[in-house]
Amino acid sequence: QARLDYTKFLEHHSNELLPGGVLILCIGCTNDNGFHGGIEIIFQLLYKCAKLLPMTEEELLDFTFPVYYQNYKALIDYDLFKKFSLKLIKFELCEIRIDMLTRFQQGELTLDEFAKHGTQFVRSWSEPLLQEILEKNNHRSKEAVKILLEQFWNIYEQE
Repeated sequence: QARLDYTKFLEHHSNELLPGGVLILCIGCTNDNGFHGGIEIIFQLLYKCAKLLPMTEEELLDFTFPVYYQNYKALIDYDLFKKFSLKLIKFELCEIRIDMLTRFQQGELTLDEFAKHGTQFVRSWSEPLLQEILEKNNHRSKEAVKILLEQFWNIYEQE
């Protein structure tokens, strides 16, 4: 499925490019050792915290973040590029470091500060899904959802 998605992505974007245009991609992938930065730990922690809330099995199943990382070599497919009249100009594999992690490792942030900033970061992109799940089926009031969200993020920050 990932291969098909990537192929369709390149096909659509190649059609949108003007002649001589440049398509810049920044894609999460694994290196030769299969390492992709450890974000799965965040997903595991989100699920662990969700299981501590009064959520139904269906709600827990809905609270997933499907992520698949291809090896970077699968993304560098010259035949596929040629098929869509694309030319690889430059490829660079780099590790993206989160500033707050570096600051914590260097002693600039306490553990509590790191936990608070980390929670705010994860909350910024994951809370909308959790809120939608908690509001689904209208079996909770808006106030009950708000309370559950606060409980969730308090648990997350402590973990």
